[in-house]
Amino acid sequence: KESRKRGDLIHELLSHIYYLEDIQIVLDKYYLKGEIDKIEKEYFIKIFKKIHLHPIIKKYFSKNYLSMNEKSIILPDKNILRPDRISYDDKTCIVIDYKTGSKKEKDNLQVIEYMKYMREILNKETLGFIVYIEENNLSVKQIDFSNWYKFKIKYFENIFKWMYCKNFK
Repeated sequence: KESRKRGDLIHELLSHIYYLEDIQIVLDKYYLKGEIDKIEKEYFIKIFKKIHLHPIIKKYFSKNYLSMNEKSIILPDKNILRPDRISYDDKTCIVIDYKTGSKKEKDNLQVIEYMKYMREILNKETLGFIVYIEENNLSVKQIDFSNWYKFKIKYFENIFKWMYCKNFK
């Protein structure tokens, strides 16, 4: 429960941070309001700077890209997608999703789904990344959109295996 609460806080903080210079401003506000303590503030500054300066994705946090954080996208079937971050310029769209739990296959599928719809909506080359935040460790995984059918098939095969095993135990 505590890790879930921390993950929610990380997502909330990141939803207000667009560029490197926003990190200090946002965290100062949360600190002054008493929503985070000094140790948490220093931790978040460190980890959020690592995200914004990560060699694989740092250019997508520059002002060369227009960015939207936590914006709802209503699909034709009335479903709603809410990617953590969408950045785009005149040629490319980038989907970035933050994860604070353990790595799961469904993380890939979620980002692939975001990529699929953003490509349709913006009609641009679309790249996707998952940023895994685990205590002081940070890793970035690029998602290969060309393999999305393979991911989907594997995911559904695993669901069917789980359902089959559960129903026949």
